[in-house]
Amino acid sequence: MASWPPESLGADPEVILNECEIMEVLPEKGEGKQFIQVVEMATLLYLGEFVHARHLWRRWKDNNPSTLLAEWWKVGAGMMSNEPKAIWEGLAHIEATHPAPIKSYAQEVGIAFRKNILDSYSTVQPYLALLNFSSAEEAQQFLLQPIAARTWSNNSVQRKTSLTQVVAFLDSATSVDTKA
Repeated sequence: MASWPPESLGADPEVILNECEIMEVLPEKGEGKQFIQVVEMATLLYLGEFVHARHLWRRWKDNNPSTLLAEWWKVGAGMMSNEPKAIWEGLAHIEATHPAPIKSYAQEVGIAFRKNILDSYSTVQPYLALLNFSSAEEAQQFLLQPIAARTWSNNSVQRKTSLTQVVAFLDSATSVDTKA
């Protein structure tokens, strides 16, 4: 690797991870080598490898880990347990209190985490047409309306028809998911 610690996790995270694993077992120490576990933890979180990050933490937690490694693990634990406050506060703290490149790792991990979350919700697109929305923004505007503006009328026939359509929609969505 040209420089250690690397300037960016996004350049080639697999290579960075491999380098960290090799350096972890080598006895030599040098400039930036104290960040091996920190870079490895940040890279694992960047890749969404939360279980591997937990194993890294378990290997090092009893060996007097650095405060920085503990801070990164708090972010990882938040990601594993789906605690957004722990994730974003942890990343903000790392970004605010540490120099580059550690600071940029926090930004990159946050962006990667957002992308992973958005990718998991990207299945919304097929439902936009079904619900007669031309864009996700239009659907969002509808959902932001006061509840009274989007509730069904008091007409019992219309409510039964609407409920039938909802059940049919959910049934078709379930059958599509099970076929995939």
